[in-house]
Amino acid sequence: NATMSERRVHFAPPWPLAPDVQDYGVVAEYEGRIVGFAGAFASDRVVGGRLLRFRNLSSWWVDPAQRGKGVGKRILAQYFTLREEAVN
Repeated sequence: NATMSERRVHFAPPWPLAPDVQDYGVVAEYEGRIVGFAGAFASDRVVGGRLLRFRNLSSWWVDPAQRGKGVGKRILAQYFTLREEAVN
């Protein structure tokens, strides 16, 4: 079974990100190898007069050798546990 972990950003994009966000996606690892990934960018938006933080799914990849084994479903399930939150 692949293990899931949250990873921090590995590059600095040219657009503004939420400044205090530590997680930018979910990584699946199997026997020390990365076998899947769901990447995300956090952004703060005003909704109904409240400043809310959203994570926007930007990429989703599963190693071809791991496809059909539920790895992609587990990655997305872990990703969707990353909750949007009120900033103020």
